[in-house]
Amino acid sequence: MADLEVEVIEKPVAPIEKPFYQYGSFVDEGSDDECIGSDSRCIKLMSKNDQKFIIRREHAIQSETIKAMLSGPGMFAETQVNEVKFREIDSQILEEVCKYLAYKKKYHESDKPIPDFPIHLGIVLDLLMAANFLAC
Repeated sequence: MADLEVEVIEKPVAPIEKPFYQYGSFVDEGSDDECIGSDSRCIKLMSKNDQKFIIRREHAIQSETIKAMLSGPGMFAETQVNEVKFREIDSQILEEVCKYLAYKKKYHESDKPIPDFPIHLGIVLDLLMAANFLAC
């Protein structure tokens, strides 16, 4: 039996421009005030290691799971912060999810060619599991 050699070739990808996935700066710099009430512009997502990500509501609801969590019965009185905690998703993966949700919102109905969404090979499996859970 011959030994098989496998070569992994990573296709270079153009960097994603930051403004389309950031709300201000989406990691730890958004204000909780922007997440208060049922009609807030932003949602706070918390990773399992307690890093917060404040992203636009319109981006967050690209995930069917997050959308369902936000619209559940008794959720988020007018004075409460719209916060979703993920006990199983670490900050590196949640950051990529936030980027993808914004990417999806930006290109969902685009007439132009859609660029590839870059994913680091080291996080592919964890990201796939998170995407499956979040239905995004």
